[in-house]
Amino acid sequence: MVLLLGSRGRARARSRSGFSQALHRVSQLVFGRSAKRERPSQGTWILPVIALLCFAGGYLVGGHFAGPKEPSTKVDLRTAGVVGELDTEPMSQDCLLVASYYGLEAEFAKEHARKLINYLASKGFQKARAREFTTSRGAFWAVVVYCLGERDQKATAALLQALPQDVPDAYLTKLREAKTDGGKVWPFPVDV
Repeated sequence: MVLLLGSRGRARARSRSGFSQALHRVSQLVFGRSAKRERPSQGTWILPVIALLCFAGGYLVGGHFAGPKEPSTKVDLRTAGVVGELDTEPMSQDCLLVASYYGLEAEFAKEHARKLINYLASKGFQKARAREFTTSRGAFWAVVVYCLGERDQKATAALLQALPQDVPDAYLTKLREAKTDGGKVWPFPVDV
């Protein structure tokens, strides 16, 4: 009985079609089995290495050669607060002084600051905030743009200097034209 079953199995192995034989050879190559037990195949490592190189290449390229990107659906998250109230929370230690409302009443200065912050946000300056400063001559409100480090501060200053001349804030225009004794130019770096 065992001999009969063994002979039927060999007969089936011999009667495979060309496609099934090719599929069997490919599976033996991929899984590292050799039809000839005497000499194992030395090329079985090539396919996994090629697959690994393809994945690594795709990771490194990272979509640089992809077509045009779809528009972003990014949503700016807002924090809870009173509608119309200015966000005065410091974002970092370094910032650039963009406009100063020295000598104005607090509510009037805040209204000017709110309009300028909205304008700057429309121009891409999402880190623009109102801030109250206190000096020996008194307190005043100002608009600052926060930066993260010296490199970001230089890049942000260059972008602010490239703003058009018709900025809808007279206090920004006045401060832009002013020069300090130390030769600093607008926007002025400030440590918070």
